[in-house]
Amino acid sequence: MADEPDDQEAPPPPPSRRAMGPTDFSDPLMRQEVKRAFVWIGIASLVALTVLLAQPLLVIFGGMVFATLIDGGSRLLHRVLPIGRGWRVAIVLLATVAFIVWTLQFAGSQIASQAAALPAILESQWMVALKWLESQGFAIEAKDLQGLVQQALGGIGQLTRAVGGIIGAVTTGFLIIVLGIYFALEPQLYRRGIAWMLPVDQREHFQG
Repeated sequence: MADEPDDQEAPPPPPSRRAMGPTDFSDPLMRQEVKRAFVWIGIASLVALTVLLAQPLLVIFGGMVFATLIDGGSRLLHRVLPIGRGWRVAIVLLATVAFIVWTLQFAGSQIASQAAALPAILESQWMVALKWLESQGFAIEAKDLQGLVQQALGGIGQLTRAVGGIIGAVTTGFLIIVLGIYFALEPQLYRRGIAWMLPVDQREHFQG
């Protein structure tokens, strides 16, 4: 028996893997608008990140300023002492450390002693003020005294917050000094790192 012709249609070929997907944009105008949208999203994210990291960025900028001061001191020292840059930076750093130690020894000890004597001075002056008020005929009740004591305790709380702020400032200053030393010792390393983030045609001008 002769073979009968196959009248059935052949199954359609499977879809090509190179077909357009939902994230593909064939319109050039659409591609341009998507690029602009991503640029604006990136700028907004950068602004938000800058706001969130404002304090660390200020510390970094402070370290850069301190490194600039160290570099300026080494350049001034080069006019009278023509030695290597490393030695000049070391001399400036030693002079800075000596000044900080001298400041902490004299001003720091005086501030600490005055802060320790402050509660006793406040208490004695408070008692003197109460006695003077009583001598002038003012009758101080227990409620008034309690309110005044609470105000005094509130002042002590403010003093504690002030001391905490001073400690935070000292810590921030220490971080700025450490960063400044690193920036001053290897300025070319960090300069190349910043130049790497710039366009290629502007790197040579930035590095000088």
